[in-house]
Amino acid sequence: MPTHDIVAKSFFDGLWTANDETALRCVAERAARQLGFSWFAYLGLGTGDPILISTYDRSWTDHYLDQGYERIDPVVRKARESRGPFAWSGEDPAILSSQPSRKLFAEARDFGIMSGVTLPVRGPFGQVAALTLAGETDAAELRRIIAASGETLQMLALYFHARVELTMRHRPAGSEPALSQREAECLGWAARGKTMSETAGILGVTTRTVVFHLENAREKLGASNVTQAVAKAVRARLIP
Repeated sequence: MPTHDIVAKSFFDGLWTANDETALRCVAERAARQLGFSWFAYLGLGTGDPILISTYDRSWTDHYLDQGYERIDPVVRKARESRGPFAWSGEDPAILSSQPSRKLFAEARDFGIMSGVTLPVRGPFGQVAALTLAGETDAAELRRIIAASGETLQMLALYFHARVELTMRHRPAGSEPALSQREAECLGWAARGKTMSETAGILGVTTRTVVFHLENAREKLGASNVTQAVAKAVRARLIP
């Protein structure tokens, strides 16, 4: 399993070119699995509708929002009060202190969601967001992860939240990106002078895969070569 520092570097590199919900989900899913978790979930509670991006079963997330569980979820309530990472378990008596929370976690267990680490992000005027890494990890291991890498994980949450706000709450109408996550990453490294083999090493893929993604990006952007594709992507703000 990669070290948490390596996971964080890959996460930041991927997030740098994530320009839509699908790309954001891809970046966070990869990091969650590298860290040994089954799922991730980001919940943003701002001035508009909640934003929920996750790899949980879609029927669970639809049910969660339909039932308004974000208003009674004890994990969300603790995220509003906490300033750093915390572990939780669906078997903790303290978290099951009310009938609604017992119902919520009984239903979550049906989807295999048993425990996790939640990373709260506080915003202005009572706004809050939380990035959760979840699975079936035992409480002792969750505490060890927080003690060893809590600050790094908290930084991941802060950057993910900032990218969500930029791409989903503040994106101008009609500006949806045309590139996949990997296409944008490959173009991004090309823009910084990396060769295809160097980009392959950074992303942990083959050079042939990089060539494939760059060629797809070039065709999507109507460019005659990679250099022109990079220039067009920069102008369109598809890569920084």
